[in-house]
Amino acid sequence: MKYRKIKRNPQQFLSLTGLEIAEFEALSKEFEVDLNNYLSKFTFLGKERIRVYKPRGRELTDEQKHENRQISSFRVKVEHAIGRVKIFRIVKERFRCHKLFFNDLVFEIACGLHNFKLSCI
Repeated sequence: MKYRKIKRNPQQFLSLTGLEIAEFEALSKEFEVDLNNYLSKFTFLGKERIRVYKPRGRELTDEQKHENRQISSFRVKVEHAIGRVKIFRIVKERFRCHKLFFNDLVFEIACGLHNFKLSCI
């Protein structure tokens, strides 16, 4: 679903959002500023975003190294799961079906098949 495409059809836009195009655009400008401010400080899970970089000429503390390892191990698990889902051709290649929410449905089905495969092992 793309904003540019839906914007061309005011009736569909109203049914999806409950707002007219002018109302939505006025709200979206304010919302975008607030969202960017929020995401610069917090993650999608609501945790405070803390960036730990190695200081020049010094080492990280053991606590910071431990925290970075935990984040890295979680990220690796997520990346591996996404890679295993992409064995399905419809997920890894582009398809031409432009129905509303079809992309999400395809990915959910692929994730379900992946989880089913894991439960059978």
